[in-house]
Amino acid sequence: MRVKKILVPFDNSKNAFRALNVGVSLANKFNASVILFHVAYVPPYGGFQRSNADKVKAMTYVKRIMSEATKICKKKNIIYEEIVKYGDNPGEIITKFVNKSSNKIDLIVTGSRGSSLTHNIFFGSTSNHVLHKSKIPVLLIK
Repeated sequence: MRVKKILVPFDNSKNAFRALNVGVSLANKFNASVILFHVAYVPPYGGFQRSNADKVKAMTYVKRIMSEATKICKKKNIIYEEIVKYGDNPGEIITKFVNKSSNKIDLIVTGSRGSSLTHNIFFGSTSNHVLHKSKIPVLLIK
């Protein structure tokens, strides 16, 4: 298996950090790069607009958590890229991105929180979606 680009969905959870550490180790082993992928929650339009202060607060949070992830990549001298997408369904956004052949993702390393609805008791709903809808290999870190 040729691995040159590893996507790591990152949401600042403990298992996201575990997944990032595994992704960085694999990138080191395969001389690959890492894509740090974050989906910033934007609720579906419901007639109310969020204020600019809310948007600034959200972007400040995203920058802070992504800086924690980039520190890990920098420490291990891994080439990385940060991608932030916006929406209300992270699993769908992640799989749409990785399934697009022009993005050339070889592997997804994702954490699973397991704290979602009853039918997602073993995997988080996002990681469960990615696991079942991705056209490329997924390494699930618990």
